[in-house]
Amino acid sequence: PAPHGCRAWPGMDRETRVFAESHFRGLRGRLPSKVCPTPDRVDFIEKPDSFSYTDFFKSYLLPNVPCVFSSAFTEDWGSRKHWVTPSGKPDFDYLLQNYGDVVVPVANCGVQEYNSNPKEHMPLKDYISYWKEFIQRDYSSPRGCLYLKDWHLCR
Repeated sequence: PAPHGCRAWPGMDRETRVFAESHFRGLRGRLPSKVCPTPDRVDFIEKPDSFSYTDFFKSYLLPNVPCVFSSAFTEDWGSRKHWVTPSGKPDFDYLLQNYGDVVVPVANCGVQEYNSNPKEHMPLKDYISYWKEFIQRDYSSPRGCLYLKDWHLCR
C-alpha cells in the first residue's frame, strides 16, 4: 500500500479498522483456510483513485492476494522520488545517507530451515556493501544470495 501520508491513501480509516477487528475476532485464533492462495491472475491497478484503501485492505491486504501498481499509481510516492535514480537503479548514496545505520532483516535465499530462509539482522550500510559487491561479481557472492526481506522502515 501507499506509505502513510500518501495522497492516494492517507492511512487506515475507521471503517477499515472496524472491518479488520471484526474479521480477526471472527477467526478466534484459527488461521484462515487460505493463508496464501495461489492466484490464477494478478490484478494490475492503474490509478490510485480506482478504489479506496478500505477496498484494497479487504480485497488484497487482508486475504494476502498479490496485485501490481502501475507507475502512475506510485509516481508521487517518496520512495520513487528518493530511493531510485532517474535511470531506475537504487540510489545507494541517498539510502546510505538516510538509512545506513538502520538495522534490517536479511534472508539467506540459499539456505532452508523449517521450510523458510533463515534471517539475520545487519545495518543497511552492510547490506548495501554486500549488494554492490554482488553486482560487481556478476550477481554472485561467496555469502550466497541475501535478500532484504520484510523491512518496515522504522528508524
